Amino acid sequence: MTLAEQAIHLKRLHRRSRRGRKSGQRRRRDLPPLILMTDEVRLANPEAAVGALPRGSAVIFRHYRADDRRAIATRLAGICRRRGLKLLIAGDVRLAIEVGAQGLHLPEYLARRLACHRWGRRGSRPGWLITVAAHSLPALQRARRLGADHAFLADDDPGGRLRRLGGADACLNFAPSAAVWAPITEAINPRGWIISVAMVAEPVSLSLEWLTFNGVRITGTAVGGRQELQDVLALAARHPLQVDIEAVSLDQADVALDRLAAGRVAGRSVIDFSRA
Repeated sequence: MTLAEQAIHLKRLHRRSRRGRKSGQRRRRDLPPLILMTDEVRLANPEAAVGALPRGSAVIFRHYRADDRRAIATRLAGICRRRGLKLLIAGDVRLAIEVGAQGLHLPEYLARRLACHRWGRRGSRPGWLITVAAHSLPALQRARRLGADHAFLADDDPGGRLRRLGGADACLNFAPSAAVWAPITEAINPRGWIISVAMVAEPVSLSLEWLTFNGVRITGTAVGGRQELQDVLALAARHPLQVDIEAVSLDQADVALDRLAAGRVAGRSVIDFSRA
């Protein structure tokens, strides 16, 4: 199952759970099934990561100290509109309004002073999704009283918390930092997949013994995202692509490589093993 298919599946399950609620229960806005939180240290240039997210996901823009914060937010807003993503601006109501964001994310300290209901469904921005960061159970309860749609429980041990929740069968890592690999390896389940999209300049410490005994598979990709692949396949289904293919036998492979190096191959040369 691709990342986009997983996101769609989670979204459908969430909708079913909402339909099953009692009519007297308080209804909250759906939380997108896949959320990317940006950071000027771990994800200084978030455009590529945002462009790889499947439709229906969300981006929480947290570049608090970036000098070009406004310019980055404006670019991300354009990407999110084109790709059908929700953009939430962290801690800056004016910037959220300016770039046309779909919601607001409040750090815990700011949520205490800025009541969420001022901006949510009963406030001046009824279409906004309002989320709050929390670092304790009282903070979670406070976020509910303040009218937040959802709250994120931050933890100093994210890998351990994910492990206690059942772990992760797959992890798509967009963060260009070696610091995230420790919680990733702690949270991943045996025989799980780790897919690295971001390039990391510094060395990453991994135990070969851990890889061997847990059967964890690690791979990397630098070719677009799952949504781009689905878009290309859909385009090919609507408008079949004509590709020039020249079939050669195995004993003609060296000649085909020489012709390829000389630029004399039209399309692609493909080895046909059925030829003698």
